[in-house]
Amino acid sequence: MKSTRQKKGYIKATFTVFWITVGLLILPTLVSAASYSVSLQKGGYYQKIDVYEKDIWNNTISSINGPEYYFEGDSNITGSESKGIIRSWYQDTVNTSDLFFNLLFPQEQLLNITFSPFNKTYIDENYNTTYKINLVLISKWGFNSSALPENATEPNNLIYVLRDPIGFKTLLDDYNAYVSNVSTYPFIDLVAFNIEDFLFNLLITQMSVGAPIESYLSEMVDDLNNENVTSEGNTLALQLRGETNYSVQISFGSTGFPSSITFLDSENNVFYKIITYDTEWTVWLIIGIVGASIITVVIYAFYRRRKRMKRFEESLERMKS
Repeated sequence: MKSTRQKKGYIKATFTVFWITVGLLILPTLVSAASYSVSLQKGGYYQKIDVYEKDIWNNTISSINGPEYYFEGDSNITGSESKGIIRSWYQDTVNTSDLFFNLLFPQEQLLNITFSPFNKTYIDENYNTTYKINLVLISKWGFNSSALPENATEPNNLIYVLRDPIGFKTLLDDYNAYVSNVSTYPFIDLVAFNIEDFLFNLLITQMSVGAPIESYLSEMVDDLNNENVTSEGNTLALQLRGETNYSVQISFGSTGFPSSITFLDSENNVFYKIITYDTEWTVWLIIGIVGASIITVVIYAFYRRRKRMKRFEESLERMKS
């Protein structure tokens, strides 16, 4: 009888330890997936073409597709600026087909896909992953070498943020599987992505990352497990191939939007760079500079006045003597 009780106790203890272990393994994943959010503020920001070395671009990436192929407007002119205004953001849940159509399918292929056997219904039936996202509504102007407008009447662009960074790999795998399945259909022309090109195309213009950024990037990179994709701090590095090897470093600011996008050749020479600056930060910088200038003038005036008073006092002393 005692032996039976001991066995039951042993089984119960083993069962308890098993579920505790499972819980400890699963809980960090659940907490991590639920902890990423956006860290945004409504307001404006600017992007500027800080560096553009045309000859190096042509020899490294392509002489056919310049910066304007990847970025809107006059992105091939140093000093050109782009303007964005963050209007609002909200949480949503979307299907795989939503991300395929809004982020991955080329514009010129949308009609062919819509009226083919491999349409949205097909995608929903065969790739049924859902994604929790933050959707950011912004007003956006392409790069312009002349003056940018002061305001806009409505949002005209959407930025997607996957709340779980593991979703990138799932999305890529499903997309490449779809491309393989439609490859024999004559009216759809799609190309599969490797990991680094996939991230490059999404993160430079269409997507952002969640906060805390360093943890988000680290988890995404670990899940992708590819030597051409690495992260350090708030910077994601992608090793790419054009005419020759080159790399792109995307650094993310506190909002999760790129604070800089830097292209480097195989010898680590910067040949193209976009920087982002916040209009609010610029205003405070100007106020700070003006304030510092005023303080400097006041101090200098006080110093001059004090010096004149000292000379006057010295003159009086000499006259008395």
